[in-house]
Amino acid sequence: MGSRENKERHQETSDVDFGDIQMQKELGNAAFTTSNKAVWRNKTIVVKNYTISNLSAATRKNEYSKLLKMNHENVLMFYGVSALFNDKPSLLMEYAECGSLHEQIHGKGIKNYSTRDALNWMYQCAKGLEFLHSLRIFHFNIKPRNLFLFNNHRQLKVGELGNHPGILKKCKSRPYMPPERYYDLNNGEKYDVYSFGMVLWEVITRKKHVYKLFGRDSGYQAPFTDFTEDLAPIRWLIECCRDRDPVNRPTMKSLATSIALEIEDINLGEIMGHGAYGVVYKSQLFDVPCAVKEVFVADDDTKKNIEREVKYLSRATHKNIVKLFGSKLSKDSKTLIVMEFADCGTLYDYVHKEEEQKRNEYSDSTALSWIRQLAEGLQYLHAMKPKPIIHRDIKTKNLLLTDNYRVLKIADFGTVREQATLMTKQFVGTAEYMAPEASLKYKYSEKSDVYSFGIVFWEVMSRKKPFYHLQNLPPVAIMHKVTKGERPPIEDTKDLKNVRTLIINCWNNNPEDRTCMKHLLCKLPEATE
Repeated sequence: MGSRENKERHQETSDVDFGDIQMQKELGNAAFTTSNKAVWRNKTIVVKNYTISNLSAATRKNEYSKLLKMNHENVLMFYGVSALFNDKPSLLMEYAECGSLHEQIHGKGIKNYSTRDALNWMYQCAKGLEFLHSLRIFHFNIKPRNLFLFNNHRQLKVGELGNHPGILKKCKSRPYMPPERYYDLNNGEKYDVYSFGMVLWEVITRKKHVYKLFGRDSGYQAPFTDFTEDLAPIRWLIECCRDRDPVNRPTMKSLATSIALEIEDINLGEIMGHGAYGVVYKSQLFDVPCAVKEVFVADDDTKKNIEREVKYLSRATHKNIVKLFGSKLSKDSKTLIVMEFADCGTLYDYVHKEEEQKRNEYSDSTALSWIRQLAEGLQYLHAMKPKPIIHRDIKTKNLLLTDNYRVLKIADFGTVREQATLMTKQFVGTAEYMAPEASLKYKYSEKSDVYSFGIVFWEVMSRKKPFYHLQNLPPVAIMHKVTKGERPPIEDTKDLKNVRTLIINCWNNNPEDRTCMKHLLCKLPEATE
């Protein structure tokens, strides 16, 4: 629906004369509301009447103005607001001919559904919520009773928007409320994610949540006793959604893609890059572009280790980290890692572009912005619980750009690379960016990433390739020189603010003398543009 059509629809339906509505049977009631089937303008609708409301029809109409303007295939359509009596508002909305998801899960005499059906519904639920969250609209009451089915039970739409979370404790919503409940509503997106996880458990198990009264984990439970091995990825998603810390919960966008990974076959597209341990392809899951890395491993134990590492790394949710959606085996038993697609290529290609002798020009402020984003992403990885993530291979070829080259994202985590190279005893890392302790003792720590960060910092500020002055020495020779104190020429960078001082500190030979990423962030110059 185009913007002009939306505008016309909004003008026609934002104020409805209740006399134009032909009320039919009551469909149900909840806290302070009753819902009736009705006919309006020759179509079947639902009218939701507020029997008690501290909001007038005019206020409610204003509250629903966003909903009246939007149109999405997985969000219930709203037609307007009317006043019944005593200025209590009535909402006009789309009628779901197949009922609610609650009826489908728990209703009697309902045709059974498959796990694939359940995942298809939850994929659509995630897409609807992703759309709402993009408009800064948060639901605060996701549960099967508020999810509706259409088109012979094939299509799901998110409904019952606009409830104020403060009244939810009086509804049948407690099992779906996160630990923060109605006391902390500052992060509506992560509130909805928790509820989504509880619904995902319910639609898979076809059971209702059980309340545990005592103990540290008192509250509504979603046990996994009925989950078979093939449902392990879904169990992991549910556990991520139900993390007690809202910061650690995934986004709706990543949830949608992860579910799509479980129900959609992966078709590998064009090759975007390749290396010693894998090939990266462009692909698509439903309507979501993604990148797929095919990893060169044949050993079953290594495949399981990679799957475990990807599962942990997929918990990383940060604007400057490429999101990992999961892994799976291809039809020919190859390990595939599915991740976020970055549309502007690598930082290396941008900095060192040499097509037709024309290089990309960028300002010092842009360079500092990239470096700050890299520092923020690394600081997040190093602070992850229960164990920090050490990248092990920070270099410009593993830093991707999006949003018209403005946003930098860290990719190609070294822990996965480590698993892929165990059998060949290869180094994890790249000689020009590798910390001296890593090449000497195979010893990695957060400070190894700090060293690599310093090399990238120098590279972006100087616009030159690391160790260019050594005239293409082999990697082993470069590593030897690095252990003896060799570094790229610091004079190639501008003496801008404290840039040189920070770079020199990052590539100090002694790891203990390097500043941690958290403190580096405080000292980095701000981008001025």
